[in-house]
Amino acid sequence: DDLEDEEAVVSTQSTGDGEWEPPVVNNPDFKGEWRPKQIDNPKYQGEWEAPMIANPNYFEDDKLYLQKDIKFVGIDIWQVKAGTIFDNILITDDEDFARQVAKETFEVSAAGEKEKKEAKDEVERKKREEERKKREAEEAAAEAEDEEEDDLEDEESAFDNDVEVESSSDKEEAAETPETPEIKDEL
Repeated sequence: DDLEDEEAVVSTQSTGDGEWEPPVVNNPDFKGEWRPKQIDNPKYQGEWEAPMIANPNYFEDDKLYLQKDIKFVGIDIWQVKAGTIFDNILITDDEDFARQVAKETFEVSAAGEKEKKEAKDEVERKKREEERKKREAEEAAAEAEDEEEDDLEDEESAFDNDVEVESSSDKEEAAETPETPEIKDEL
């Protein structure tokens, strides 16, 4: 009976009907997918947690964020486009004061910085445009030179094909054969 099933599978495989699947043979000893046995552990206390050791020097500081004397500020920035400027760094917890300082410093200098950046971008754009035009002119000159060389080669090859060059053997044959005058038939 199992042999017939295998033959049926082989015959469907050879005819090209779908994907091949291995024949399923019943295994009376199969008890399901294997899993490790669970053994009771009477000493199990749950997931491990780090022991909390008392620290006599620990104290909670509710005003940890308040810093009176800040001398340095470190900024770690990853940027894609260059040209970012950082100046006039203000650290405060007073939003109104921060807005006032921004109006007095940032808004005043932002317009001038924007004009300078636009001028710099315009200079760079003109430089790129000049380089592009120069490159195009060089390419056009090189192309014209190539075309001129091709034309000269074409003219030389045409000249070589039109002119028959007489070799020394041709001259000897011509000297041995006397020229005969042409005879015209008159009717």
